[in-house]
Amino acid sequence: MKKLIFVFVAFMLSVSLLAQIKKPAQTQKIALMSDVFLMATWGDFITVDSLYSFQLTGHAGKIANMKVSLAKGTLDRLADDKYRVKINADNTEMDLTITKTDPIAKENKVLKHLVVPAKKK
Repeated sequence: MKKLIFVFVAFMLSVSLLAQIKKPAQTQKIALMSDVFLMATWGDFITVDSLYSFQLTGHAGKIANMKVSLAKGTLDRLADDKYRVKINADNTEMDLTITKTDPIAKENKVLKHLVVPAKKK
């Protein structure tokens, strides 16, 4: 009976550890301005030569005046204000800048400057 309980406990612990290892990336919600957020899938760091995605959500009129730029790497804009980014193997960080254009003054204002460290596989 004791062996059966021990096997059951060991099985439950191994299942819980596997569930934590296979857990999908948590979505971060970064506020850019009122009613506009950046929903990102990366954590404290990213891995080079991997694709990461993020989306601008919120007020559509405010998002329309925003521009996303990446210092080094590849940035692809997809439908519905979704973006995909890939950092090359020789880079040490992802340097992402989000600016907003004021249509009246014709000036660009930096809303958020994100620097996320990159690690090699």
